[in-house]
Amino acid sequence: MISACLLLSLSVIMSYPISIIPDVEGESQTDQVGINSTTYENSTLGIRIEHPTNWKPFEKTSVATSADVIEFIPFVESEHDPLTPFFSISIEDLEKVKVSQKVGNESVLGTRINNNSALEILTNRNLELAKSLPDFNITEFNRTSILSGIPAYKIVYTFADPGSPLLPLFKSMNLWTVKDGKAYTISYSASESEFSNHLETIQNMIDSFTIGKK
Repeated sequence: MISACLLLSLSVIMSYPISIIPDVEGESQTDQVGINSTTYENSTLGIRIEHPTNWKPFEKTSVATSADVIEFIPFVESEHDPLTPFFSISIEDLEKVKVSQKVGNESVLGTRINNNSALEILTNRNLELAKSLPDFNITEFNRTSILSGIPAYKIVYTFADPGSPLLPLFKSMNLWTVKDGKAYTISYSASESEFSNHLETIQNMIDSFTIGKK
């Protein structure tokens, strides 16, 4: 359910079906995030992140946007376990971002824009999508965040799961930045009651995230 909600809030990963890329590059042991942690590294996408060993990465491609998506899903021991958190990284080509906003008097579609303008465009798009969620409520909006040493925007909000008749409340944190014509978005979502329980792990993952050259 969490992934379904998140798909509504971020268009870079909002359309299924998506194709699974089976091989995951560069898994090596490290203790910088925690005692039981490992490193995911993808030289093709030029990204690296540390994550708990029981959070398995799945590489996918969005059919709708052609964005590259890496989901990290914790191992579930029992169907009676609490709803698992959802963490993902998406990389999207800015030239393929379909938005209606304009920079000045010039349409951004098919034009080259600077990083600040791109951040604003992505912010407007993501906010418009998130506002469509039931009981949507922003709890934090930060335009001075940092992701991989690059200026980024951050939003934290709550919403009800539209896929459940009980409409359980969830909480989501999204960060996005742009570099070299690419949009990088990190998303974390969990039930509101579980959100803070995983926050330290999530923040360590975010702090370890690096964008490098191909």
